[in-house]
Amino acid sequence: MQKPVWNSAVTIGAMEIIGPFEALSFLDHGWPNRKGPRFVDARFACLAALDERGDPEDAKVRFSEALAEAHLH
Repeated sequence: MQKPVWNSAVTIGAMEIIGPFEALSFLDHGWPNRKGPRFVDARFACLAALDERGDPEDAKVRFSEALAEAHLH
């Protein structure tokens, strides 16, 4: 199975996240201790996109909302 990528990357500082696989990795390993409801939404959306049960672009929107919630944008 090929990993889905987004139409455009999400930038966090000097890092670029190009799809739900990288976003999920960041959520699991690079996220600060501020985990709110948008974090949970983003994690589920990324997992769904990777399992082909969800739209990768929806995962991008959810991930961006989680970044805003955690003040990481």
